[in-house]
Amino acid sequence: MTLENWYTPGIPVGVTIGAHLGMGLDLENRAAFKYESTTDRVNLLWPANGNDAVVAATREVNNRVASASRTLPSVIPPLLTDVYAGYTAHPLGGLVIGKATDAHGRVKGYKGLYVMDGALVPGSTGAVNPSLTISALAERNIEHIIAAGG
Repeated sequence: MTLENWYTPGIPVGVTIGAHLGMGLDLENRAAFKYESTTDRVNLLWPANGNDAVVAATREVNNRVASASRTLPSVIPPLLTDVYAGYTAHPLGGLVIGKATDAHGRVKGYKGLYVMDGALVPGSTGAVNPSLTISALAERNIEHIIAAGG
């Protein structure tokens, strides 16, 4: 978990806001891939409320840190009086290029399965938003795979 405190000067008073990025892994509420032979498709099945336990744990830590540091747990009270858990900030990794995939995003050991998103990137791209790096990797990989015939 990354914790930062920002001081925001304001009129009539300055405000200190705690900005917290929490990421978690819930080993009990996991998604699963299911192959449907009748359609020859693979579907991702995500459990209902699958993120609830991670969001609750993140909320608890965020609110404890905000209380101990006398900061606000949200940027815009009273509209949001607690941690906002509706977004993910630039997740990267998971199927890292050169480890889980070959150099062009083909998943090792699974013919016809490709990764073309941020899961290929092993860490920070050094930029605020990695979307251009991800797009460039995907375009490069697709061109190579098409040229190689799949």
